[in-house]
Amino acid sequence: MKRGMLFASILFMLCVNVYGEENNKIAYVVTQYTQLEHITQRFVKTASVNENEIVFFHGRTTGSGDQEYEILVRTKQGQEGWINARYILLRDNQPLSNSVTERRWIPSFYQHFIHGADREKLFDYEPFWRDEHDYHMRRFPEPLPWWWNAGSTRFVIRDNIVRILGIYNGDNIAFVTINQQQDGNNIILYVACERKTNNTPQNRFNMRFSEGNIYRLILKIDGDYMDIFVDDDAESIATLIGVDEHFGMSIIGFFRGSMVDLSRIVWPRRADGTMDFPPPGIDMSSFDATHATTVRLRVRDAPSASSLIATTLDLSAEVQVLETGPVETIGGTTAPWVRLLAENGFTGWAFSGFLEPIGTFEEPEIYEIPVIVTDIPLDSPASVSQNNTASTPWLLFAIIGTAVVVAGGAMLFVVRRKR
Repeated sequence: MKRGMLFASILFMLCVNVYGEENNKIAYVVTQYTQLEHITQRFVKTASVNENEIVFFHGRTTGSGDQEYEILVRTKQGQEGWINARYILLRDNQPLSNSVTERRWIPSFYQHFIHGADREKLFDYEPFWRDEHDYHMRRFPEPLPWWWNAGSTRFVIRDNIVRILGIYNGDNIAFVTINQQQDGNNIILYVACERKTNNTPQNRFNMRFSEGNIYRLILKIDGDYMDIFVDDDAESIATLIGVDEHFGMSIIGFFRGSMVDLSRIVWPRRADGTMDFPPPGIDMSSFDATHATTVRLRVRDAPSASSLIATTLDLSAEVQVLETGPVETIGGTTAPWVRLLAENGFTGWAFSGFLEPIGTFEEPEIYEIPVIVTDIPLDSPASVSQNNTASTPWLLFAIIGTAVVVAGGAMLFVVRRKR
């Protein structure tokens, strides 16, 4: 209870500080000279505003998709009109990085489909398409199949605004930013939910946000990945990947049955280079394992311990060595780097000192040859048996020789008597 009251107090003070003196509105600094457009008559100019002039939020935003967004503002002189959101910045706030504002942020699980998963796998992440789509499409005379609108969920993050677009059956949520803070790879946004559509009330985004409420969004960025947390929630509301337009449109095209041009796909990576999926299109039909890992082994972009890590292979993972590179000593082991193809589809460079060959030894042929025992004590049963076996031929020769000598002597004696 105390924690909730403290958070409410912080939000109250925050709103008091960032809302301008004029009509308790959010205050912006104009970043370049421009003109305001009429509220209802678009393209009709109503007033000019100069760089560094202060204007105030007047309750509405407009724009959809990934196009330009506009904010309805009011000047200190009382003039009202629409202004391009790119031309203003919250007073006393830093602008967001271009790496955040100029990218298309989509759910990371969309990678499954670029990598070849069946489109029904979407039900694992967005069960609405299986459980509710047909019910909600009954009001349309010619309802579209579930997959026609699938794959379009994305987050638009700009200075001053946040949008969640294409939620399930076309639902959208619009936020206006009250305050934005940056701390390294973390961005904290205090936003007010301006409006939302609610065609699918059971989806997780519509259930989490309500119009008129203020929320704290924590954006944790790791390379091309972003986790979004809301208020004090321990679990992120979404894990996103920042992609280019081709990747985003390829997702939508996939669900509609179009071919995906894999050669133009830029695969998302974390800050250290790791990827959740190997780049698609790797030919595994000729994979023939030659080695296995003796440790959990990193696969890198180049034959260097300082290059980006593409993935980490588990112990005893099988790989096919494709090429030998420079020799290096790591951890007291001297060995060459090798370019390899792993059984999970990843390819790259790894230090071969942590690989062992497999399938390189042939079963020797077996010949019947005498076995000489040299380390058995003479008084052991095995010794006796072996000695007896070895002396048997010599004893036989001695007996035969003695018999021949005796027989020869007897015959000589008989001959002499006859004479």
